[in-house]
Amino acid sequence: MKICFVIQDCTTVGGTERATCRLASEMARRGHEVSIVSIYGVNGKCAFIINDKVGFEVLSDAKYGLQMSVFRRMIETLRSAKRLKKCRSVRKADILICQKFFAVTAGTMAGFSHKMIAGEHFPYLMYGKMLRELRNCIFKKAKRVVVLTESCAESYGKVGIETTVIPDMVSIEGREHCEEGKRIVAAGRLAYEKGFDMLVEAFARENERLKEWKVEIYGEGECRGKLEKLIHDKGMDGRIELKGNTDDIAKVFEHCSFGVVSSRFESFSLVIIEAAACGVPMVAFDCPVGPREILKDGGGLLVENGNIEALGQAIVRMANERELRLRLGKECAKIAERYSAERVCSQWEELLKK
Repeated sequence: MKICFVIQDCTTVGGTERATCRLASEMARRGHEVSIVSIYGVNGKCAFIINDKVGFEVLSDAKYGLQMSVFRRMIETLRSAKRLKKCRSVRKADILICQKFFAVTAGTMAGFSHKMIAGEHFPYLMYGKMLRELRNCIFKKAKRVVVLTESCAESYGKVGIETTVIPDMVSIEGREHCEEGKRIVAAGRLAYEKGFDMLVEAFARENERLKEWKVEIYGEGECRGKLEKLIHDKGMDGRIELKGNTDDIAKVFEHCSFGVVSSRFESFSLVIIEAAACGVPMVAFDCPVGPREILKDGGGLLVENGNIEALGQAIVRMANERELRLRLGKECAKIAERYSAERVCSQWEELLKK
């Protein structure tokens, strides 16, 4: 089958981009003819390593962002739809898998909704009423709608949109966990929704009980400056480090003690299953949506969403109780199996047959 993934900008680093590249590569390995079309490409090349059999194409080197005016974004969406209409990979594909709303909208406006699977990567209720209604209108035109979690499926079901739940897969090759030093790892785009400011606050509050421990935060984003200032103001220079992007998150997890997800909201929380593939337990806010579903069979500690005090206490508990870390680390094998490439790709192939 000819499958074309359409995404806003696959030259930038992000969870959806990483998940798309891994899915495309795995589907190519299973014998499908696969390509990725990146509507924009500010960095010129794909941000992640992909299978040699996967075609990759950038339609424009312009930059699209939410900082644009609504009018400018509308114009850019129209331009993107025209580019998709002219794109041979898009026209020849049997199925378009459009990742996130911008690509779904452009694909719909280009007239490809009849062969389009709309991939939704954000919680339904995070949007205002007008955006939810616009999404409902666009998604109803798609051949299929895929969401990452059961809670998202439930939300769309209430407004009459039938969805299929297919989670992200483990996007790294798992490695045997070998804890070295007292290192806590967090990873994700340095953005408001990832809540790294709350992680800094929680760690700083428990400084006296965590004196031998350090936090490493991997990723880049618009909040780097604010986080650097917060770390300095809290006296955490040298204790909490912003490490930038990494192209080998498995190596990072391989030797850390445990991880933290401090997000205000998530579309899924790919980082938890990446950590699980390496046997690394997590402390996570019970935020919408993802962490609760992923950790339902163990593998981490959930705390009340946004409760910084509870987050700090859970970090201290995980740091002080090695036996707890070992037990939760063993439970991670269940998570890695549940989100394995084999299982997730089989779900996709079953959907593509319909």
